Parts: sequence; structure tokens; C-alpha cells
Amino acid sequence: MSPSGFAKTRVLVVDDFDNFRMTVMRMLQEFGAEQVDTASSGSDALRKCRAAFYDLVLCDYNLGHGKSGQQVLEQLRHEKLLKNSALFVLISAESSKNIVMAAYDYEPDAYLTKPITAMTLQQRLERLFRQRAEMKPIYDALDEDNINAAIDRCRGLIDSNSRYRSHCQKLLGQLLLSSGNYVAAEGLYRQVLDSRELDWAQVGLAAAKKGQNDWMAAQQWVEQALGVSDMCMPAYDLLASIQLERGDFAAQQKTLEKAVDISPLSVIRQQNLGALAFRNQDMAVATQAYKSSVKLGEHSCYDTPQVHLQFVRACSELSRRDPEQGKAYARDVMRVLGEFENRFGGGFDNRLLLHSAACAFKAATGDVAGAKSLLGDLRERTEGQTAALEARIDWVSACDAMGEREQRDELIKALLDEFKGDQQALESIDRVLESPVSDKNRKRVADINKKGIACYDSADFTGAVACFTQAAAEFPKHVGIELNLLQALLGSLEAEQGGAEQLDKALATRDRLEQRVPVGHAQASRYAQLKAKLAELAHQFSSDGQ
Repeated sequence: MSPSGFAKTRVLVVDDFDNFRMTVMRMLQEFGAEQVDTASSGSDALRKCRAAFYDLVLCDYNLGHGKSGQQVLEQLRHEKLLKNSALFVLISAESSKNIVMAAYDYEPDAYLTKPITAMTLQQRLERLFRQRAEMKPIYDALDEDNINAAIDRCRGLIDSNSRYRSHCQKLLGQLLLSSGNYVAAEGLYRQVLDSRELDWAQVGLAAAKKGQNDWMAAQQWVEQALGVSDMCMPAYDLLASIQLERGDFAAQQKTLEKAVDISPLSVIRQQNLGALAFRNQDMAVATQAYKSSVKLGEHSCYDTPQVHLQFVRACSELSRRDPEQGKAYARDVMRVLGEFENRFGGGFDNRLLLHSAACAFKAATGDVAGAKSLLGDLRERTEGQTAALEARIDWVSACDAMGEREQRDELIKALLDEFKGDQQALESIDRVLESPVSDKNRKRVADINKKGIACYDSADFTGAVACFTQAAAEFPKHVGIELNLLQALLGSLEAEQGGAEQLDKALATRDRLEQRVPVGHAQASRYAQLKAKLAELAHQFSSDGQ
């Protein structure tokens, strides 16, 4: 890189240590840089980037209190404060797997480890700037939101056999996908893969197939990418989105769990896992993912009050089902509730949601007096007003946990009357109902039941148990599904397809139903028959000494 070329480059050096900032600034000046600014924190860096565009940002990962270097990059992209031609180089003295994976996951233009020598820095920057100089016409078109021109210029550089041909191909593929030209994207990625097996090209081809609704081929290609590199994070994200489209929520959760295990510092992925596990009613996973989301969200532009409230709700549900597991999160819940207003403000809506979630948590953890007092205060404060839907769902959960069935039923009736026909709202209300009322969830129950019954009728009891287990996890209050699960488990035991594990599962299912099918319930007769059959099989199992 020539001194004159570097002289035109505007640089920002971000580090919380004065000595390092000054050392890097002097290095850059020796390379010929004339416009070098410095920042001592993430907030300082953002303030300067909002005032002017920089061509190069050199940012340390660990910036002390406040935003990390990763969060600075996250927010710069979120606010579009980096031009397409700008370079962001992440620097760190950290060598832990989590930090390295976070850097890889967020894709800065380069990642340098401390200590840095002048020669290392200059060589790396020269390579980056040569690439940027040759691809500048493409980036200029993107800065002008002219995607068609950027596509044409990418093709021109590829055809000229540029030394940065691979970079141009990768960028071209992304542009074709973003513009919906999936057939052309597929052709490009196949051309790349004809000469070399690259995970990014396989992921791109999978995305092109997904865009053409060829789900099977999309999944095959993304799995091939993971075969090439099991740390290819875009592959996990794409696979999860394919599984979502196919309605395979259990598989989607497993995919996100694996991705989070490999790269745990992505706040968005942790939030997505928390939401999915909550939807799947896997509260153990949901609470842990939301706990991580709350921690990672501090100083992140992706932090939201909803994530904090969902953490409290997940802990409430976990406490109701397993008080011992719930106790492990009690201190975390108290901290989240205590810090909520400082973090997100104490306006009326925020306080209402906060106190409603706290009410449900108190009820779930046995503080009935505290829950009743808080619920009474909440209803009094909102009398004559329309409280937020999520707050009222929390009230229903609190009443349910306290055994206040009459008040619970009154609240549910009011919600169903008010939101009749609002499918999105009804999907939220479904989580506190014995049987879903939204079109989407009713269809989901019907589809899983149909598949499970077909397995049962063909004596595939293992398949039937799997179907009804999944349905029971997604709709834990649905008595009909639980009864179907119990019947499938009994079929498995009678056909000797299941052993002690299936018997234990059947007994656990019976125990759940015992609380939810009182005398006079519409399903009481069927439950009594299944319970009697289970008692007979359990006795036989015990007599056989199994």
C-alpha cells in the first residue's frame, strides 16, 4: 500500500488502553495515514462513527465497561454507519474458543490477535485495501442501492479473472439471493462447486433451493456444508429456517441448540432458541437460552424488554412443572425484575408488563398472597382501560397457578371475545388454553394427531408415541393429546414394543391427567378406562419381574 493511497484513508482506532491506541496510531502514521482518530470506548466509537464515515475501523474486542468490539460492529451494521467499502478489523488478546467463534460468526473483515507488530498490521491492511480498491466499483453501486449495477460489476470482475474472483463470486451470490434471482444464484454456486468444495457455496446453493421451495434439496446441500465444516454458522441458521418452514420444530430446536453450543455469544441466536424452546414448551432450554440472552443483551442494540419478560415467564412455567429446577433461577428472576425499569424505562406499559410477569412468577413459585395482592392491584389500576394482551395472559397464568379457576375462566372468556378473529393474538392466547383456538395451532394439532393415529392404527406404536409426545410438548394443556399419548403408550406395552421406560412415561402421563380430568370432565370416562388398563399392565409388568 503506498503512503499516498493510505493518506486518503480515514481510520478510527478503538481501545480502552491509552498505550495501545497511541501505539497503533503511530504505526498507522508511519504507514502514511494522516487521518487517524481514536476512541476509548464503544459509545465513544459510535458517537464518532455517527459524525463521520470511516474507511477503516480497528477495534479491540474487550473494551472494558460498556459495549464490546463485537457489539460495536453489531450496532454499526444495525445503524448502517459503515459503507460497503469500509473495513472493520477486530483485535483481541483473547484466544478462547467462544471469542474466536464470535469473531468468525460476526464476520469482521479481519481478526488480529495481540500483540501486533507493525509488519503484521501493515501486511494485513495492504491485502485488505488491495481487495477493496479492485472491488470499489461494486461497493460504490451498493452504497447507491443500485443492486443491478453491483451485480453487473461483480460479473465483470469474475469474467476478467480478477485475483479476487472468489470474493466477487461470494458477493454476487448474496446479491442474487437478496434480489430473489434464485435460478441464477443456483447456477453461480454450482459453477463454484464444480471447481472447489466450499462451505459458503454449498450454503448458498441450499438457500437458492430453499428460495425455489425445493426443501429436500436445500436440506441436503446445507447438511453437505456442515459435513465440510461443522462450525459453519450460516449453515446452522439456514438449516433451522428450513426446518421452520417444514414445521419440524423439534429438529429446528436441536439445530439451534447445537449452533449455540458451538458459538454461544450470539445474542440473536440465543433469543431465537429461547423463543423456539418456549414455543415447544421445553422450559429447561428456554430458561437457559433467555438467561444467556439477557446477559448478552446488556449494551446490545438487540436487547428488548420482551426478552427479559419472556425469561421470567419461562421461569414461571418451569417452576410450575419442576419446583426444584425453578428454584435455580429464582435469584436471576429477581435481578431481572429489579433491573427492568432502569434498563427499559418505567412508563405505564412497561410497569404493567413487568408487574404482570412478576405476578405470574409469584403464583408459580407458591407466593399466593403476594400474587393475589399484585393481581388485585393490577386489575384496579387498569380498570376502564385495555391492558396489553401479554399482561392479561400472565394474569390467566397466575390464576391458574393459584387455583382461581373462576377468575381464570372469566379472563379467558374476555380475551376470546375481544380477540375473536385476530389469529396472531389467538396464537398467543393458545398457550393458556386446554385446546387451541387459532387456525394455525388447531391445524397443527390436527396434523400431528392424524399422523399419530395413523401410526397407532398400523400398530406402529413407537411412531405413535413419538407423534403424541411431540404434540404434548407443544400443547401441554391439551387433555385429548395427553389421552392419545397414554393410549399409544399402553398399545406399545401390550405389543411388547416398550419396556420399563415406556411404563414410567405412561405413569407420568397418568399423573398429569389425574390433575386435569376431574369427575364430570368430558373425557373422564375415557380416562378411567385407560387408567384401569394401565393399572393392569403395571401389575403384570411387576409380576413378570421386569
